[in-house]
Amino acid sequence: MSLSKKQKALLKQIEEITINAAGILTLEKVEETSKLFVKDLRPGRGLIGTKEEEETFGARKIPSAKLPTEQSSSQVAHNDGEEDEDAVSDIDNVEQGHRPYKPNRPPSSVESEGEEIEEEEEETARFDDKHVLVNGIVFGLWDYLGFGYMDHIMELYGVEPIQQPPNMNIVLHDYQRKIVAQTLFSLNSPFRGFMNGSAMGLGKTIEAIVTMYHMKDEPGMSYVVCPAALCPQWVKAINSSWKEGHGLTAFHLHDSSLTAHDVQGMGCHVLVMSYNFVETNKRKPKNFAGDIALYANDGKATRPKRPTTSIQSDMWHEINLQPKLLVLDEAQMVNKPALAWARALMALKAKRVLVMSGTLPHNRWTDIFGYLNFLKGHPFNTQREFLRVFGLPGERNTSARKLACLSRFMQAFTIVHPSSILNLPPMSSFRISFNLHPQEAVAVKEFVFEYKKCAIGKPDVVIDGGDKEQGLGLFTYAIQAQVKAGHPMMGEYLAERWQRLHHLESLHFKVFSGEELDDQKPEERKDWLKRVKRRPNIVKESGRLSKLMELYRHLTITYPERKMVMFSCFLKFLDVVEEGLLRDYKIQPLRYDGTTPTDQRPKIEEAYGESKSNVPLLMTAGSSSIGLNITSASIVIMCEPWWNRNLEKQAIARVYRQGQQKNVLLYRFFGLNSEIDQEVLSVAEAKVAVNEDLMKVLITKHNEQPKFDDILTTPPVPHVEFPETAPIRK
Repeated sequence: MSLSKKQKALLKQIEEITINAAGILTLEKVEETSKLFVKDLRPGRGLIGTKEEEETFGARKIPSAKLPTEQSSSQVAHNDGEEDEDAVSDIDNVEQGHRPYKPNRPPSSVESEGEEIEEEEEETARFDDKHVLVNGIVFGLWDYLGFGYMDHIMELYGVEPIQQPPNMNIVLHDYQRKIVAQTLFSLNSPFRGFMNGSAMGLGKTIEAIVTMYHMKDEPGMSYVVCPAALCPQWVKAINSSWKEGHGLTAFHLHDSSLTAHDVQGMGCHVLVMSYNFVETNKRKPKNFAGDIALYANDGKATRPKRPTTSIQSDMWHEINLQPKLLVLDEAQMVNKPALAWARALMALKAKRVLVMSGTLPHNRWTDIFGYLNFLKGHPFNTQREFLRVFGLPGERNTSARKLACLSRFMQAFTIVHPSSILNLPPMSSFRISFNLHPQEAVAVKEFVFEYKKCAIGKPDVVIDGGDKEQGLGLFTYAIQAQVKAGHPMMGEYLAERWQRLHHLESLHFKVFSGEELDDQKPEERKDWLKRVKRRPNIVKESGRLSKLMELYRHLTITYPERKMVMFSCFLKFLDVVEEGLLRDYKIQPLRYDGTTPTDQRPKIEEAYGESKSNVPLLMTAGSSSIGLNITSASIVIMCEPWWNRNLEKQAIARVYRQGQQKNVLLYRFFGLNSEIDQEVLSVAEAKVAVNEDLMKVLITKHNEQPKFDDILTTPPVPHVEFPETAPIRK
């Protein structure tokens, strides 16, 4: 085969190539260059140092420290002399410890573009779980939580209590004067926030009010945002805490027609509003864009009015009058950053944020990130970053060591006082065991079987509710099983409606949030109540209701002077309880649930205080978990196990709180042959174990020193500077 001219020319060039032997690298030159390259590098990164360096480096390694938290056998690493993969090498500390610890900058007021956010997440995703990113510099987690961080915690615990404010109508407890001082310290720290997780009934409301009083002379207003039912209580508490003319003035803001300048002109110190009101105000400018576009494209549309908001103004930001303090009461309701309520609160751009909740990890340890979203001065600005450091790779679970690190991190801005600080009367707990009727047990077993099939390979869904795609079918079966374990007619009615339900997507999330699980339209509720009235043998056909009626009779005979409260997750179960009491004992109980109008709730609370002791109060989970004080009762009955143990604690705390004079008797119902009762208890206890480990070092009395768990597997590097943020403009 003949070659083309082009190929012949190329071949000739190749033949003329000569090799310059003088340009070839010799082995000696490679070794000489390599020595120069590694001359100034430290040992430990796969490189060998001098004999002295290697001896120093090797001496710094110690065995992994054991945490007091017990681990399951599946979580314990087994090794035969080899270094634990989960242990932290001193490499991290040696290399990072000598860099200057740059301060954490406060978040920019200008929102980043989506592309920039995604790029940042991809950058941090490259780091392992033993590092954090602060202002673009990587630090070992142990350096970040080391000596400088511990010094800050000691300062928080060491602040002197405030003095009793003058002309106040309430005398503060010692623990309240201490936590107010700690709150003020933390609000002006790099975090610009504080988390008060004290037990329900210890007076977190008055602690927040006194905190706002100490900021009285600073320009701007304080905002209290809470569930709508609590707004009147907050206004009353603020306006009545001092003698007239000496304290704070509060205004309940619920009129969206008021402008921000109208509100500013009122001259009050505190604005009280609901979470829903804040979100509605944020939505108004957003809706205006669509309304004006519709008007421009369709001459028949009504010309929209320019929207005005009541709680924020661009001018306020220009003259530094944004909220000086944002108080979030029952903050567990906004611990999901994706929720519209949480996004609306972030848009307020408050200078400081006080988070208040008697159940900080309301459902699971991951809830903590939702609160961090309101704080500044820390490196965990995205959920991905939070889970990278404190969670296990690819899971929503954690380990004992990581949980201890999260506790240490929270200690710098979190105080949790236990209920024992008040020396309340004791509370005795009893399990009321019973058997479902055979046909009830069979129906429950059928749905639990389907539930467990869906749960195979999805432990996170079982524990946390999962996401919409994974958890929907699973909890559809779980709720049906619970309903059938309550009363047969509840299961029958649900089966009729099931094909017509359009709110299934949110049903399994309500299991954990405490909302009404069986909400109905008005006409459906009327139909249901008529069925209850017409149902023969309504008590005898339910094993749970029969046992409840027996317990009621026993308690009224044994404790004739005591009042009782009955709690249930299901509105319909309380309907059949009410009918059972009417038929068997001619007793009309009082009701406090999702169907009770907000303006009627204080009247019901008052009526219960004045009622006879044999008249029980029937309450649902969601309505009973916030803002209610019923210490006149001393008997609590939980009609079924609850998925969320913290929600249960909140309900019990309506009775077992400051002001309770009697020992409280707590009765929990448990069906021995009810497989769903067993499953609910198992799931709830799994979450409780992790949450208790997280909170154990955070729960302290006001006169105690901080508890420090040993979170390090190697000694920390020398003292590093704690991060700072820009000072607040006043």
